[in-house]
Amino acid sequence: MNDRILIGRKGRQPFAITAEGVSAEHAMLTRQPDGTLVLEDLGSKNGTYIFDETYRTFHRIVRKVVMPETIVRLGSDSTIRSCRFTVRRLLKEDPDDYSEEFQEILDRWEALTALKTKAEHRANVATFIPLIVSLILVVATFFLPDSMPANHRINLMRGAMMLPALLASVVGLASRRRLKSINRELKELMVCPNPDCGMPLSEANVRRGLCTHCKKHISVSYTHLRAHETALARSSAASDVYKRQI
Repeated sequence: MNDRILIGRKGRQPFAITAEGVSAEHAMLTRQPDGTLVLEDLGSKNGTYIFDETYRTFHRIVRKVVMPETIVRLGSDSTIRSCRFTVRRLLKEDPDDYSEEFQEILDRWEALTALKTKAEHRANVATFIPLIVSLILVVATFFLPDSMPANHRINLMRGAMMLPALLASVVGLASRRRLKSINRELKELMVCPNPDCGMPLSEANVRRGLCTHCKKHISVSYTHLRAHETALARSSAASDVYKRQI
């Protein structure tokens, strides 16, 4: 990219901006000598905003260091009078190529799915812990000294019977919270990377690299690269199986 990209209705960004709420020369993206990207508002009437992932809202900026995945909004609202895009779109020759974004979604989806499977397995294993503890405690009560008063023995046996229920509640709550957090992150992740779309995506959509709603997609060359990598992975897996059989 150029070291500086003028953004606006008369800007030099690689895609047209026609929204009424965007100034002719609205903002400037600058790549610093160290590679840092800086977004600066050029005194626009309706302001330049970036999306805060922590608070899930846009806030106005004057000058801010940004990342390729940062979502930018030119204009003070989320109507057709404003324009939204990721910084990455400014850096591409083809602004409709969402190859990197779809790959990031796929990689994160696979990681979260693996975490979910592991969390579900741990939750299933954890359900047996209270039972095991209960059996240990009950058996242990038979080895208490005969000199122990009967009421103490009864209280210990009652405790041994109540503790598993308490453990089950604590373990179950922790597991449910973890799974709920993963499911929420999956739901937030599986949406079209086009900021102007944001429609839900299925696993098939992500693997194909295509949003069926706005038609944003991965590039043809990237599709070929994916197919080549998949073929290599399958060939390697088949080779490993063959070696194990020998």
